[in-house]
Amino acid sequence: AVTAFERFTRIRDPLLRANSDLQERYAGGTRFDRTSGLAFLAAIAIPIAIFPLDLTFLSYSAQQMIGTASIWAFVVGLVGSFILVAREPRRYFRRELEPELAKALLMVNPRADELDDCLKLIKKYEYRISGHVSTQRLLEQIQLKQFTFE
Repeated sequence: AVTAFERFTRIRDPLLRANSDLQERYAGGTRFDRTSGLAFLAAIAIPIAIFPLDLTFLSYSAQQMIGTASIWAFVVGLVGSFILVAREPRRYFRRELEPELAKALLMVNPRADELDDCLKLIKKYEYRISGHVSTQRLLEQIQLKQFTFE
């Protein structure tokens, strides 16, 4: 029983550390990363760059089409930017925290049922990390770490 509890805590502790890292990152409230920031900048910059262009050499219908296209580019870019901002925590988790988590769990080499039990508890207590982590993906990352030399 003691060994099973020690094993459980060795699986749980890296997950809790990753959760606290995720909470620290978003404690300030900003969710912009490079991808979402560039998308937002492009959504604003492209229409602003198109509107002052002198398009008098084009026909009226072509000018209208370019104006409409730039408005649609702005709207689609803005919606896309908001989607990217909303999905940024998952990208951050996958890019920064998941490799470290897999590296820490590599030492324990958890079985699927052990990892699943631990993740069920994390979801039960509504830790922020629970929306980003899955048993299958973590096991895949652990296997990748086993076959790479880092």
